Parts: sequence; structure tokens; C-alpha cells
Amino acid sequence: MAATLNDPHVVKLVEWLQDRFREVSSRGIRHVLINIKEPGIQQLLSLKERDEAVGLLYSLDLLVPRVKAAPGTFEVSPLILMDAKPRRHSTGDRPKKKTWSPEIISKLTLHHQYDQDSCLNLEPLGVRELSGELNCSASVVSEFFKREFDGHKVYVGMCSDAGRLATAIRMLRGEIRPSILNQGLPGNDGRDVPDR
Repeated sequence: MAATLNDPHVVKLVEWLQDRFREVSSRGIRHVLINIKEPGIQQLLSLKERDEAVGLLYSLDLLVPRVKAAPGTFEVSPLILMDAKPRRHSTGDRPKKKTWSPEIISKLTLHHQYDQDSCLNLEPLGVRELSGELNCSASVVSEFFKREFDGHKVYVGMCSDAGRLATAIRMLRGEIRPSILNQGLPGNDGRDVPDR
């Protein structure tokens, strides 16, 4: 049976990677590399658990192989931090709505277990559920769905089709708006042949 993001060994590895990423990047190092044979990982997980967790994180583009450095070496994507609960902000330095987009996109990517061509989890996330996980207001999440999907109901509709949902997430990650999937081509009234 394949590992999921909720499995305890995957959660342990993600938390370890988040701590390592914060530690290394705080020293100004831009590319955070880890080796799966490091003592910290070996003490944390069994060989089978490690391989399952690394395979899942690799499939989600959270770990990128860097074999030229050494066998078993991976670069840790900054997206690994997006699953961490954001710290509470004081009212004076609360982030603007736009700054929540990367965290929302990351949550959608992880929740739907996005894998390039498909999504393994088609269960839609609710606005309140997502805002609670991110510790932001529901209006911020609602605004995101309006801006990127033309509304939460459209997103929920996309969740019934793994390919379409994966395309939408791919577009979000590439900063192309998924709302174009709901629009017809200019000058085309719906017939197969474009107007001349």
C-alpha cells in the first residue's frame, strides 16, 4: 500500500525536512541538500518507511534528486515549508491577501496528492477548512478561489475529474490562471470550426 501524507512516518520526515530547511536557509544557503543516508534520517525512520516517505515526497516535487552530488542526495523544495502552520501575525504586520496564494496552492497540491498528470485525492477542500489550516480568514481563501477558479463551486466541480484538477493545479503552480478552462475561445460560438 502506498504511503500518504498523513502516515506518521511521512509526517516525521516532513517535520524533519522543515526543520533542516529552516536551519540551513537561515544561514543564507539557497539550495538545501539532504542525503537519505544521513544519521538523522536513519535514526528517525526504518529503511522501508524512509523509502516510502522519500518516494511520496519525490512524486510531489518536494524532493528533487541531485545524484551528481552523491547517490541518495536530494534538494529540498521550499514548498516543504508550505505545509507547516504559519505563525500568527500581529495585526500590525498581517500579510496582505495576495501573499497567502503560495500557501493555498501548496495546501491544494499536498491535499490532492498532485502528481504531474493526475491527482490521487479528489475530495475538495472547504473554504473554512482551508482557512483554519492556514490560520487566515475565510475571506482570503474565498477571494483566492474567486480569482483563480471563478469561485469555490467551480473548484468543487473540477474535483470530480482527476485530469482536469491536475491541470488546474499545474496551472496554479506555473502561475497560469485555471479560470481560462471555463472560458470559450474568442470568436468561437461553440461549433467545432472557428468563425472566419
